[in-house]
Amino acid sequence: MYNTMLLLLFVLLVDGVSGAETDISVIEGDPVTLNTGLTEIINDDTTLWKFGPKGSLISQIARKNNFTSFFVTDDERFRGRLQVDQITGSLTIRNTRIRLSGQYQLEIPKGGTKPTYKIFNVTVQREYFLFFISLSLSLFLSFFFLSFSFFLSLSLSLSLSWCMLGGCG
Repeated sequence: MYNTMLLLLFVLLVDGVSGAETDISVIEGDPVTLNTGLTEIINDDTTLWKFGPKGSLISQIARKNNFTSFFVTDDERFRGRLQVDQITGSLTIRNTRIRLSGQYQLEIPKGGTKPTYKIFNVTVQREYFLFFISLSLSLFLSFFFLSFSFFLSLSLSLSLSWCMLGGCG
Protein backbone atom coordinates (compact mmCIF):
# COMPACT_ATOMS: atom_id res chain seq x y z
CA MET A 1 0.00 0.00 0.00
CA TYR A 2 2.84 2.36 0.93
CA ASN A 3 4.62 1.69 -2.39
CA THR A 4 1.40 2.32 -4.31
CA MET A 5 0.96 5.69 -2.58
CA LEU A 6 4.55 6.69 -3.38
CA LEU A 7 4.09 5.69 -7.02
CA LEU A 8 0.85 7.67 -7.26
CA LEU A 9 2.51 10.73 -5.71
CA PHE A 10 5.44 10.43 -8.12
CA VAL A 11 3.12 10.16 -11.14
CA LEU A 12 1.16 13.22 -10.01
CA LEU A 13 4.33 15.28 -9.59
CA VAL A 14 5.89 14.17 -12.87
CA ASP A 15 2.65 14.71 -14.77
CA GLY A 16 3.08 18.47 -14.37
CA VAL A 17 6.50 18.31 -16.05
CA SER A 18 5.83 18.03 -19.74
CA GLY A 19 8.74 19.91 -21.23
CA ALA A 20 12.40 19.64 -21.95
CA GLU A 21 15.00 22.37 -22.27
CA THR A 22 17.82 22.34 -24.83
CA ASP A 23 20.73 24.77 -25.23
CA ILE A 24 21.92 25.36 -28.79
CA SER A 25 24.84 27.47 -29.96
CA VAL A 26 25.27 28.52 -33.59
CA ILE A 27 27.69 30.72 -35.53
CA GLU A 28 26.14 33.87 -37.01
CA GLY A 29 25.04 33.25 -40.59
CA ASP A 30 24.67 29.48 -40.18
CA PRO A 31 21.26 27.77 -40.07
CA VAL A 32 19.89 26.04 -36.99
CA THR A 33 17.06 23.49 -36.85
CA LEU A 34 14.86 23.12 -33.78
CA ASN A 35 13.45 19.59 -33.90
CA THR A 36 10.02 18.73 -32.57
CA GLY A 37 10.93 15.06 -32.17
CA LEU A 38 7.81 14.11 -34.14
CA THR A 39 7.85 11.88 -37.21
CA GLU A 40 4.69 13.59 -38.42
CA ILE A 41 1.93 15.88 -37.25
CA ILE A 42 -1.19 13.79 -36.91
CA ASN A 43 -4.77 14.85 -37.59
CA ASP A 44 -6.28 17.37 -35.17
CA ASP A 45 -2.81 18.37 -33.90
CA THR A 46 -1.40 21.88 -33.84
CA THR A 47 2.24 22.86 -33.46
CA LEU A 48 3.02 26.33 -32.11
CA TRP A 49 6.46 27.97 -32.17
CA LYS A 50 6.94 31.03 -29.95
CA PHE A 51 9.89 33.36 -29.39
CA GLY A 52 11.12 35.54 -26.55
CA PRO A 53 10.04 36.21 -22.99
CA LYS A 54 6.55 37.25 -24.11
CA GLY A 55 6.11 34.11 -26.21
CA SER A 56 5.32 35.90 -29.49
CA LEU A 57 3.88 33.44 -32.01
CA ILE A 58 6.28 33.00 -34.94
CA SER A 59 4.85 29.85 -36.54
CA GLN A 60 1.82 27.60 -36.36
CA ILE A 61 1.03 24.37 -38.18
CA ALA A 62 -2.38 22.75 -37.88
CA ARG A 63 -3.63 19.53 -39.40
CA LYS A 64 -7.36 18.96 -39.63
CA ASN A 65 -9.12 16.40 -41.84
CA ASN A 66 -5.81 15.60 -43.57
CA PHE A 67 -5.45 19.26 -44.56
CA THR A 68 -2.39 21.16 -43.32
CA SER A 69 -2.43 24.91 -42.76
CA PHE A 70 0.48 26.92 -41.53
CA PHE A 71 1.39 30.42 -40.47
CA VAL A 72 4.82 32.08 -40.36
CA THR A 73 5.27 35.50 -38.75
CA ASP A 74 5.93 38.62 -40.77
CA ASP A 75 8.12 40.02 -37.96
CA GLU A 76 11.02 41.74 -39.75
CA ARG A 77 13.62 39.99 -37.54
CA PHE A 78 12.56 36.66 -39.05
CA ARG A 79 11.69 37.85 -42.57
CA GLY A 80 12.91 35.25 -45.07
CA ARG A 81 14.69 33.27 -42.36
CA LEU A 82 12.07 30.79 -41.08
CA GLN A 83 11.39 27.46 -42.72
CA VAL A 84 8.87 25.07 -41.20
CA ASP A 85 8.83 21.36 -42.01
CA GLN A 86 5.15 20.69 -42.77
CA ILE A 87 5.50 17.00 -41.93
CA THR A 88 7.38 17.09 -38.60
CA GLY A 89 6.79 20.70 -37.55
CA SER A 90 10.53 21.29 -37.02
CA LEU A 91 11.63 24.91 -37.36
CA THR A 92 14.77 25.95 -39.27
CA ILE A 93 16.17 29.45 -38.87
CA ARG A 94 18.39 30.35 -41.82
CA ASN A 95 21.03 33.07 -41.93
CA THR A 96 21.01 33.49 -38.13
CA ARG A 97 21.79 36.85 -36.55
CA ILE A 98 22.77 37.87 -33.01
CA ARG A 99 19.34 39.49 -32.48
CA LEU A 100 17.72 36.07 -33.02
CA SER A 101 19.36 34.70 -29.86
CA GLY A 102 16.82 33.84 -27.20
CA GLN A 103 14.28 31.34 -26.03
CA TYR A 104 12.17 29.46 -28.56
CA GLN A 105 9.19 27.54 -27.19
CA LEU A 106 7.48 24.65 -28.89
CA GLU A 107 3.94 23.90 -27.75
CA ILE A 108 1.90 20.99 -29.03
CA PRO A 109 -1.59 21.22 -27.52
CA LYS A 110 -3.32 17.85 -27.20
CA GLY A 111 -7.08 17.71 -27.13
CA GLY A 112 -8.16 16.64 -23.65
CA THR A 113 -4.63 15.95 -22.37
CA LYS A 114 -1.74 18.09 -21.21
CA PRO A 115 0.16 19.85 -24.00
CA THR A 116 3.77 19.01 -24.78
CA TYR A 117 6.32 21.79 -24.28
CA LYS A 118 9.93 22.06 -25.37
CA ILE A 119 12.24 25.01 -24.80
CA PHE A 120 15.25 25.79 -26.97
CA ASN A 121 17.74 28.37 -25.70
CA VAL A 122 19.48 29.52 -28.87
CA THR A 123 22.70 31.53 -28.71
CA VAL A 124 23.99 33.04 -31.95
CA GLN A 125 27.70 33.89 -31.75
CA ARG A 126 29.85 36.03 -34.00
CA GLU A 127 32.56 34.32 -36.00
CA TYR A 128 35.90 35.46 -34.65
CA PHE A 129 39.29 34.94 -36.20
CA LEU A 130 42.26 35.25 -33.90
CA PHE A 131 45.71 35.55 -35.41
CA PHE A 132 48.88 34.66 -33.60
CA ILE A 133 52.21 35.84 -34.94
CA SER A 134 55.26 34.21 -33.56
CA LEU A 135 58.63 35.70 -34.30
CA SER A 136 61.76 34.00 -33.24
CA LEU A 137 65.24 35.28 -33.71
CA SER A 138 68.29 33.28 -33.05
CA LEU A 139 71.81 34.50 -33.16
CA PHE A 140 74.72 32.22 -33.23
CA LEU A 141 78.09 33.75 -32.68
CA SER A 142 81.17 31.73 -32.68
CA PHE A 143 84.72 32.82 -32.47
CA PHE A 144 87.43 30.40 -33.35
CA PHE A 145 90.64 31.27 -31.64
CA LEU A 146 92.81 28.82 -33.49
CA SER A 147 92.11 29.99 -36.98
CA PHE A 148 91.25 33.53 -36.07
CA SER A 149 88.09 33.27 -38.07
CA PHE A 150 84.86 34.84 -37.16
CA PHE A 151 81.55 33.12 -37.89
CA LEU A 152 78.19 34.81 -37.54
CA SER A 153 74.89 33.15 -38.24
CA LEU A 154 71.58 34.91 -38.06
CA SER A 155 68.31 33.17 -38.66
CA LEU A 156 64.82 34.53 -38.63
CA SER A 157 61.59 32.57 -38.69
CA LEU A 158 58.03 33.75 -38.83
CA SER A 159 54.96 31.64 -38.27
CA LEU A 160 51.33 32.60 -38.56
CA SER A 161 48.53 30.66 -36.92
CA TRP A 162 44.81 31.29 -36.78
CA CYS A 163 42.00 30.15 -34.57
CA MET A 164 38.29 30.24 -35.22
CA LEU A 165 35.97 29.63 -32.24
CA GLY A 166 37.42 26.51 -30.78
CA GLY A 167 39.83 25.20 -33.40
CA CYS A 168 43.33 26.29 -34.33
CA GLY A 169 45.13 25.57 -37.55
